[in-house]
Amino acid sequence: MRNKEQNRKYYLEHKDTNRAKYAANSKKYYLEHKETTNAHNRARWNEIRNLRIDKKRKAVEYMGGKCSICNIVDTCMAIYDFHHKDPSSKNIEIDLIITGSWNKLIKELDKCILVCSNCHRKLHFERGL
Repeated sequence: MRNKEQNRKYYLEHKDTNRAKYAANSKKYYLEHKETTNAHNRARWNEIRNLRIDKKRKAVEYMGGKCSICNIVDTCMAIYDFHHKDPSSKNIEIDLIITGSWNKLIKELDKCILVCSNCHRKLHFERGL
């Protein structure tokens, strides 16, 4: 049984060889399974896209379902943005956690106001951001 130091030494001595073998095997596998791999990737991408849309719809409903400035209401989720009231309190972008935990998302949403994209641009223009 090798210890941690021996494993590291072995890795450093063989990393280029192993990397080349891995790349060759990955390419071979992809070429042999191109159709199923592409179909799987498309299906996974669509699944994530739908999850993001559903989660955003739920977040918009949580925030009141209308722009807090101009009161516009729309079924298209693309028009809504989440604007942090205090930029210094922002821990993370909403887009980066929209597919994650609902509790984490709510904590960040509570620091925001729901605005349409036009009002969001106006807010940033007025603040000089």
